[in-house]
Amino acid sequence: MPRVMHSGHDAERAVQAAADEAAKIHLRRARLADPVSTAWLVDRFSPLLRLDAEHRLKAPLGMIYDAEELVQETWARALPRLGDVPPDAPRASLALTKFLAERQFEIVMELVRRHVAGGDKTVLGLKTPEAAERYADLSAETRATVSSVTGREGGRSMAEAFSALSEGERELVVMRGIEQRSYDDIAAVVDRDAGAVAADYRRALQKLRDLLPGSLFDELPDDG
Repeated sequence: MPRVMHSGHDAERAVQAAADEAAKIHLRRARLADPVSTAWLVDRFSPLLRLDAEHRLKAPLGMIYDAEELVQETWARALPRLGDVPPDAPRASLALTKFLAERQFEIVMELVRRHVAGGDKTVLGLKTPEAAERYADLSAETRATVSSVTGREGGRSMAEAFSALSEGERELVVMRGIEQRSYDDIAAVVDRDAGAVAADYRRALQKLRDLLPGSLFDELPDDG
């Protein structure tokens, strides 16, 4: 029997399929409050949420709020709502990434409105006594997992790779890769042609994959 040679594209698809299957299994178990699967999801997806948080927390919010606390707040609000993630999504990893980014955007908009209105600083994260009261529906084990995961080595490696991109490239990866906005939507934001935006996004994504092979960057949409 002749040996079948797989291209790099096929290999990427195989990696994505395996990651999606794992995400689907852990998502199903985390909906039932399984602590191991909950920890797996938090550990796996927090680095992307951190990149999105740092992009969102620009001045003046970035001078008031910490990205790590925003990520913790996002998980605290998202975990009880995991049932809202489409169970039949073709790619579970992307569906969960988009769901989390949407929850984080909602929090940021709350912070913006509060800041514009001149209100007091909102307490974010799970490391305060107030958090234990606000999120009493989360187990102590889950709160501990969320509170500690964002500083781990995998997240630092992704942040270092991400910092190697230009500001424009980072913006495209956040908007398309993490938030999964359409190219037309992004083009309107950056005032550029949608085709050029798509090409630049794919180049930026490939840079990240080359810098950090085998990372969560492999699972972001490449439209290929």
